Amino acid sequence: MKDRSTAHLVRRERLKQIVAQMFNGSQKACGDAAGVAPARISNYLSDNPKSQSMGERAARMIEERIGLPEGSLDDANQLPTELQRSIGVLHCSAVRANEAADPEAIAGWMLQQRGYDLSRIIWFTQPDSSMSARIPKGSIAAAHSGGDVVDGDYYLLKFPSGRRAIRRIFVDPAEGNLVIQPENSQYSSHVFASEKVKVIGQIVWYCTFLH
Repeated sequence: MKDRSTAHLVRRERLKQIVAQMFNGSQKACGDAAGVAPARISNYLSDNPKSQSMGERAARMIEERIGLPEGSLDDANQLPTELQRSIGVLHCSAVRANEAADPEAIAGWMLQQRGYDLSRIIWFTQPDSSMSARIPKGSIAAAHSGGDVVDGDYYLLKFPSGRRAIRRIFVDPAEGNLVIQPENSQYSSHVFASEKVKVIGQIVWYCTFLH
């Protein structure tokens, strides 16, 4: 199981781009401009899973100090398509509620262009408001089966009861159990042994409906 969230991986790869494009590859120059030690920039750029990840506050501070628009370090669309796919970037579309909702027509071409095998896509309609902070009730989601599970990312799961749902997965480092977390305080988090929950696939795209 990978132990960095997609947000951290996006920031790492975007920072690599920015160091190359704005500072001619110099981590020291980037650190000087951002007002942080070059060693911290080196940690943010490291592929070592034990190195320090860049949090949201640090990302916003660096953007401001080096003159980038807010959110630049989170802009996954600036990364190459294959890299986006490999680190699990989640894409979203929006259509009007009165338009025909054919998920393959909406997303199939885009997912193929990003390297996903459509034969491994499971389409799912979000049945409740448990993930309403990001994936509202009624959204159509595409789950891509196979591959490593990334700690903190979104997955379609099958619970021991047989019910399917979209949740974020976190790993309890002490016990190795899976922490299954909604994004609505009206719904409860659960902890299961990894063999008790089936991870059907990673959510790689979802569609919300405009009213």
